[in-house]
Amino acid sequence: MRRPLIIAHRGASAYEKENTLAAFLLAEKMGADRVEMDVWATLDKVFIVQHSRRVRGLRRRRGKRGKRWVDQLTLAQIRKLTNQCLTLEKVLDRLVDSKLGLEIDLKNTGAENELVRLIKKKKIGKLTFKSNNGWQLAKLKNLMPFCQTVLYYERTDKWDVESRRWVKMIIFGIGFILSLPIKKILPRFLGRTITFGADGVSLYHRFCNQKMVEDLHHEGVKVYIWGLEKERHIKKVLKWRVDGMISKRLDLLRKLLISND
Repeated sequence: MRRPLIIAHRGASAYEKENTLAAFLLAEKMGADRVEMDVWATLDKVFIVQHSRRVRGLRRRRGKRGKRWVDQLTLAQIRKLTNQCLTLEKVLDRLVDSKLGLEIDLKNTGAENELVRLIKKKKIGKLTFKSNNGWQLAKLKNLMPFCQTVLYYERTDKWDVESRRWVKMIIFGIGFILSLPIKKILPRFLGRTITFGADGVSLYHRFCNQKMVEDLHHEGVKVYIWGLEKERHIKKVLKWRVDGMISKRLDLLRKLLISND
């Protein structure tokens, strides 16, 4: 069986600042097969590479009010607030001739058409769309049938409550106190992967096991595991024969993959 893909989590983010060109280029040098990046669409539908919704480098000032969210501002407005603004177009221009596969996680909805238009304009080949929004993935797949799509699940196995921190804390607290068998509960929801037509799922390593991987493979769904920053976790997941392993520590992951071969 082919070895799992090495996927750089926001680039080689254990060694360079995440979601930066430096992190992406280092990931390529360190032998990654894919590089994952987070993308937000601005108010004028320009795509910015960063994880947080907050404008990068913008600190909250006492007594100062105003919009701080990427999707509420135009690119010109963001550039007035910070010089830490990396556009997806710049990343694509730099990596278009790279052997790296690109994995784009579009954080907000409503800009799928513009994103696909940009991808086609830059003639990007190896492309994967990643999201925890199944409807968004289905739309992207419809617009670009040849691309790969991956539906990912958060640590707390939540979808629509991500903006309600108190709800998340209560659910997580109840699960911890009652020791809920999350590994048994989660597969019930994985059917939505097939419903939305996603090619694969991305799961946190603690919420997955070998049986779950085998069941998903049986359904023709690829499995990618994230959160692999420690040697013991990587060794455990290597036994499951997954399709891809997502990590910030690419040197450790590559070393263990080689030794496993």
